[in-house]
Amino acid sequence: MKKIKLLTLFLAFACVAFAQDEEYTLITLGGWDDDNLPTHFYGTFNDIWGYAAPDGREYALLGSAAFVHIIDVTDPANSVEIERFEGGTETVWRDMKTYQDRLYACSDNSGEGLIIVDMSDLPNSATKTYQSDEFFGSAHDIFVDEANARLYVVGGPGSMVILDITNPDSPQLLAQLDLDGTYIHDLYVRDNIAYCSSAWDGLYVWNLEDAANPVLIATLETNGYNHSNWVSEDGNTIIVAEEVPTGLPMLMVDATNLMDNDLTIQATFVDPNIDNAPATDPSGNDLDMYATPHNPYILGDLAYVSYYEDGVVIFDISDPTAPVKVATHDTHPQNDDPSDLANYGYHGYAGCWGVYPFLPSGNIIFSDFDSGLTSQELVITPIVSTNELPTNINKFNIHPTPAGDFLTVTMESSESEAVSLKMTDMNGRLVMQTTSNINGAQTEILDVSSLTAGMYFLSLSGKDHTATRKVVKK
Repeated sequence: MKKIKLLTLFLAFACVAFAQDEEYTLITLGGWDDDNLPTHFYGTFNDIWGYAAPDGREYALLGSAAFVHIIDVTDPANSVEIERFEGGTETVWRDMKTYQDRLYACSDNSGEGLIIVDMSDLPNSATKTYQSDEFFGSAHDIFVDEANARLYVVGGPGSMVILDITNPDSPQLLAQLDLDGTYIHDLYVRDNIAYCSSAWDGLYVWNLEDAANPVLIATLETNGYNHSNWVSEDGNTIIVAEEVPTGLPMLMVDATNLMDNDLTIQATFVDPNIDNAPATDPSGNDLDMYATPHNPYILGDLAYVSYYEDGVVIFDISDPTAPVKVATHDTHPQNDDPSDLANYGYHGYAGCWGVYPFLPSGNIIFSDFDSGLTSQELVITPIVSTNELPTNINKFNIHPTPAGDFLTVTMESSESEAVSLKMTDMNGRLVMQTTSNINGAQTEILDVSSLTAGMYFLSLSGKDHTATRKVVKK
């Protein structure tokens, strides 16, 4: 394999057209489980987050009833637990986030307080540097606004606790807020703007630049228990999951007029338990009601949703008014058989809890109540007719997408041929070019680390034709 550095070349504006169907495939790379861990109520495991170390190694941060686990997933087929940290009680709910090389964890219905772990010595070891209930004993979720070194705590005392973590091991209280008396179940924060999933009250958006003096920007009344949300990279779309009652659709919210207190639901969508499932069970109950979303995330044009009994479900939201399901991996297949009425349509707390799609490798990690950690790769293959490829080229694929620092290009020819690879941006400007002689299967590794996040087009040109692939850089 060859590594190819990008050339910094710019050509005059050219129009690039791209219209091509794509096939999305989730491939399991590995996982981790421990049958000896304690189980609490619904299962053994709960939420998940990820951490990419400066040396390039990747880690899953996995919650279980009694522990927070740090698992090396750099080689997913050989995932290794590095450390586990006991909070002191057994609970259904744990939540983890990171800031720099620190792990922050909270738990609900526990009294454990805030846990901080120093991960700077990974993969050798990690060390708990702090555990205290000084600011809260129990909390449901936390979020880190990394650009402002703030840790937000919700589902605990009042509506929200805001901590300054400029000194990562010594948090300082900025504010403890009672935001209109609302209970906040989960939140997303960017640049001091907090998008709060405020349970039965709906979606609330607050300006918290002055932590002690919050300003309400916008609200949106929704249909049920507003469980969690995530915001697109351009800030124009909010995806919302409502957990209760069962079967409420996901919401796509237009936030382009957020500052005018104008949030609009632009699309709703429900994922059925299985393809071609009957609409109702023999008693007439709507079976779509059992497809219950839990936590959504957005990366590029894709939304990654943990769907309890349905597992990981991925949607193309490039058109936020019309999301399209493109891939799924069911972690709880026990309820997939309509003839098994004891299990089919079952809605309890089982299956996929959380998903984390932000590792630089492009690998996706997710957690299941019972089976623990799974790592997968999302392979996106354009569906092309043979006449869209140069005559002697049988294969032209790219992965991962979205791409991190490197993009792998696989090509296969039926005979020797000279080909050219060119990458252009959305304005048609050339950002990379290389030529290669291929004969049979060949792999090229493109270094795209210098590219800004966005969409690009990679073209393979042979002696008589050109094929193009869409590249998303995260």
